[in-house]
Amino acid sequence: MQTESGFYGWRPLSGAILTFLVGSGIFFYSYGVFLPFMSTEFGWGRAATGGALSVTLLAFGLPSPLIGASISRFGPRLNIILGNSLVGLGLVSMSFATEVWQLYVFFGILVGVGTGFGMYIPCTTVVNNWFVKRQSLAMALLLSAGGMGGFVFPPLVTWLLSSVGWQGTWLTLAAVHFTFTVI
Repeated sequence: MQTESGFYGWRPLSGAILTFLVGSGIFFYSYGVFLPFMSTEFGWGRAATGGALSVTLLAFGLPSPLIGASISRFGPRLNIILGNSLVGLGLVSMSFATEVWQLYVFFGILVGVGTGFGMYIPCTTVVNNWFVKRQSLAMALLLSAGGMGGFVFPPLVTWLLSSVGWQGTWLTLAAVHFTFTVI
């Protein structure tokens, strides 16, 4: 599809890139920055808190066939919006976590399932749906945004933790996530 300014596919790709940057930055690269703060405050062991990330990865990957079916039926846009809203809810909930089991539910399940529905599969579907000639370039741009999330978010989270504490940082990340979901 062409617009007056050129190929329209670059617009949805830009949204997918922002989703990947923010999602990867929070999902993969920021959780470990929180662990020392939360573990120290509540006396949690690293094995217990680290296990929540394992649950997150399982919750992210196991529903993939369901995610694919949902994208086929409703399209990637609705899945991105609903999935990222679930991630935002999980991040807000993390600001209230006081027990280890809450990490498993809020980050492990809500953020994991939400990321599965809202980031990887639907964003790569956007690229596959819009690009034929420059599909490799578009996919490379999308996937490199995930790495950029690892460059941007850990220092940002470290600064936020020292400025507003871990509860305020979770809320800030939720606000960022909700904002980029709307965009």
